[in-house]
Amino acid sequence: MTHELGSSMRVRMMFRAITALGKSLGIRVAAEGVEDKEQIAFVTAAGCDIMQGNGLCQPLTPADFEAMLCGEEYCAPAVAIASGYDVTPR
Repeated sequence: MTHELGSSMRVRMMFRAITALGKSLGIRVAAEGVEDKEQIAFVTAAGCDIMQGNGLCQPLTPADFEAMLCGEEYCAPAVAIASGYDVTPR
């Protein structure tokens, strides 16, 4: 569904309704396939709790994933920021 967010008002309305339903049931809502800044903004504004997709981070090789876990430069801050987490160093 996320791939059609930019082109279909009906899909945007359905996305908002599904997100609201999940929230009203106390379910964390996740969006998969978020591909660009516009989709990130829409999904965030709709109240989605978590998102995944190439708009946040490209797929990682096992070596890149290991580097990410070791604290080298990686894309997780973008994911955290888009999900509303404070990534300010303490």
